[in-house]
Amino acid sequence: MTTSLVFAGLVLSPIFGALLIVVLALNNARRAQILALLSLAISLGAAAAGIEACRDGGVLSYSYAGWTAPIGIEARLDGIAAALAMLIAALATGVCLYAGRSLRAELPRDIPAFYAMSLLLVAALQGMTTTADLFNLYVFLEISSLSAYALIAIGGGAASLASFRYLLIGTVGASFYLLGVAFLFALTGSLNAHEIATILQRTPPSAALNAGLALLTVGLGLKMAVFPMHGWLPDAYTYAPSATSALIGGVMTKVSALALLRVLYAVFAPGQAELLPAVTTVLGILGAAGIVFGSVMALAQRDLKRLLAYSSIAHLGYIAVGISLGNATALAGAVFHMLAHGLAKATLFLVAGGVVYRFGRRNLDSLAGLHRTMPLSTAAFVVASLSMIGIPPTAGFFSKWYLMIGCLEAGRTDLFVLVVASTLLSAWYFLRLFEAIFFVEPPKPRTRDELPTAMLLPVGAAAAAILALGLGNQFAIGELIEPTPLLQALGQLVAR
Repeated sequence: MTTSLVFAGLVLSPIFGALLIVVLALNNARRAQILALLSLAISLGAAAAGIEACRDGGVLSYSYAGWTAPIGIEARLDGIAAALAMLIAALATGVCLYAGRSLRAELPRDIPAFYAMSLLLVAALQGMTTTADLFNLYVFLEISSLSAYALIAIGGGAASLASFRYLLIGTVGASFYLLGVAFLFALTGSLNAHEIATILQRTPPSAALNAGLALLTVGLGLKMAVFPMHGWLPDAYTYAPSATSALIGGVMTKVSALALLRVLYAVFAPGQAELLPAVTTVLGILGAAGIVFGSVMALAQRDLKRLLAYSSIAHLGYIAVGISLGNATALAGAVFHMLAHGLAKATLFLVAGGVVYRFGRRNLDSLAGLHRTMPLSTAAFVVASLSMIGIPPTAGFFSKWYLMIGCLEAGRTDLFVLVVASTLLSAWYFLRLFEAIFFVEPPKPRTRDELPTAMLLPVGAAAAAILALGLGNQFAIGELIEPTPLLQALGQLVAR
């Protein structure tokens, strides 16, 4: 597959799919689902081709409409971006397959619109993942946000209020990011990330440069939901339709985290901004606080989806800590945790949606006897939970392992101890769920009533992917993540 077809498949295919749904299937949910799945199949194939092309440090570059940077907009795909692009395409495909029955149970109306908005979200996230232009990233950031607001709001009631709160906070984040881009453009005259980095190497430190760094970090931190900028996340994940929770909970914050990683270490390389050490230090502190806050709040929840939402805040804290450390091992762990957490959290939300589908409730009491009623879904839930805790051979174990090694390489034994201790907190609240599933008897005896095949297939595939990613961690980290030019440059910098 040529480079142009890879980028077209990742970004343009979902956009055209959304347009086709609006034209041909806005009143036909089944047709909309088929169009969405066909579009995502193309995106999935493009992501697979991108992974093959980006192994061992390969990079794909494409200039839209033939206009090269800095005048034109450049798209770049390296191993990290390819891995995240595959996660986005795969989870979106699974969610759209799962959504047919789930949405009919939760949303008797507006179902075709869900597929169109999901495709726009996927296109925007793929655009953010692959763009090398900071303003183009802002455009995709806004498209992804608008799509997410709509996907949450279609739940009605409390979901509409959660979406409005997300809109307000998201608008502030986008404004901070855009102001940061404006400062960099004023200093460098360019919007291309790689050209900006080159110009900054010969630009003396200044207040404008520090202001640009601070604004970009805060803007992306809000989008990533780094503590204490997480206010939009719990309600959005809790009250959104289950399919929406799985999609945005699995991938959306991870793309903003990748953008933050690139800004800190590809645009503002170490030594190019006086404020960078302070920013990474604060990011590490907030990440550590988020790990504790999210874990403790998860322990206090009785609503399954809300528990999973607060758990996400804790795991975003792990990613923030990895980014803050700045060495190649920690960053590899942070990226791998994006993948591991994305798969695990999507699986958990899909099973939570299955519980709502079967019993119409999502409190912990509804899990009683689940292993008898939905044994296959329960098995997937257990695999995802073990990955969240960090038990081998799941993917979550290896991501935490790299993060802990990165902490030791940076001389941060305090963060190492925190990651270990927080794993015990994760085990605590997931053991509460296991207790309800395996040891609490439901008020009325339940017979086996597994999810329909269209819902069970994505759940099982996601759980299998968690194990496959864990067992294949050497491929993901050794052949895709670590050989990327960014991590190679950081490794050489530390070696010197």
